[in-house]
Amino acid sequence: MAPLTDAEWKSLQTLAAQQSVIGIVYAGVSRLPEDFPVPDDVTLQLMAEASRIRKRSALVAGVLAKVKEQFNDPIVLKGPAVAAFYPEPELRESGDLDLYFPDLKAAPTAPDGSSHLNIDGIDIDIHRSYFDLRLRPAVEIPSPEATLLMLSAHILKHAFSSGTGLRQICDIALAYRSLEYDEAALKALWKECGLVKWNNLLSAFIREHLGVQALLISEGEDTGKLLSIVLEGGNFGHFAADRRKALEASAASRKTDTLKRLLQKAPFGLSYAPGKYLGYIFSLTKGNL
Repeated sequence: MAPLTDAEWKSLQTLAAQQSVIGIVYAGVSRLPEDFPVPDDVTLQLMAEASRIRKRSALVAGVLAKVKEQFNDPIVLKGPAVAAFYPEPELRESGDLDLYFPDLKAAPTAPDGSSHLNIDGIDIDIHRSYFDLRLRPAVEIPSPEATLLMLSAHILKHAFSSGTGLRQICDIALAYRSLEYDEAALKALWKECGLVKWNNLLSAFIREHLGVQALLISEGEDTGKLLSIVLEGGNFGHFAADRRKALEASAASRKTDTLKRLLQKAPFGLSYAPGKYLGYIFSLTKGNL
C-alpha cells in the first residue's frame, strides 16, 4: 500500500477523533513498518492524544474502584468492561461509567434521589435494566451471550435516533473475538428479542469492515445503510453539524432534534427491528423525549 499524503493523514485524524477511536489509530500507527512513513507532526499529535486517553482511562478506573469499595457487586456496562477486550485497554477512549445493580435497593443515588452521580469529575449512570430497548430475555447476567446482546441493543438504540459510531461497533467486535459464547444460545436470544435481522446486519458489518468473525446467520447483507449511519455523525451522532447545534441549545431543542432524527430513521428501524423501533418511539414520547 502506498504511503498516505499529508491531506490523507489529516482526514484520518479527523475521522478517528469524530469516531472516538484515535487511541486505536495510535496503536495501529505505532506498529507500522519503517517503509510506511508517518509525518512527525502526526506522530506527535497522536502521542498527545494517546497520553490524554490513558490519563482519562486511569481516572475512570480509579473512580470505578471507589464505587466497588462502597457498593456491592455493580455490573459494569460497556466502558472499562469492554476496554478489557482490547489489546491495550487504556487506549480505548473512556466516556461515562454505566453501572447496573442486580439489587436496585443497593444501588447508589445522588442527594436528590436521582440515579446520576458524579465522582471526581466522572459521570456515573445507574441503570435499572441491563439491556436497552426494554429487553427482558431469559439469560444469565452476566454471561457472554448477555454481554453481546447488551452491546448490540445499545448500538441499535442509538442507531434509531442520534446515531452510533465506530467505537461502539469496535467494542462488540472485540467482544465477539474475546468471549467464548454459545452460538445456539445467542441465536435463540436474538429470536426471542426480535433482533435476528438487526444482529445479522451488525455481524455482516463487523465482518466486512473490521475483519472480525462475528456470528452470522445468512450471507449477502447490504451494510451500506449502517455504514452511512456510522459516518454521518460519528460518536453517538455528535459530529453531525445540526446535531451539534441542537446539543448546544435548549432542552426543548434537543428533544425536537431527537424526535426529528427518530422519524428520519424510520426506514432503517422498520426494516431491521420494527417492534423495537416503534416501542422506542412510544417510550420516548411517553417520557416526553
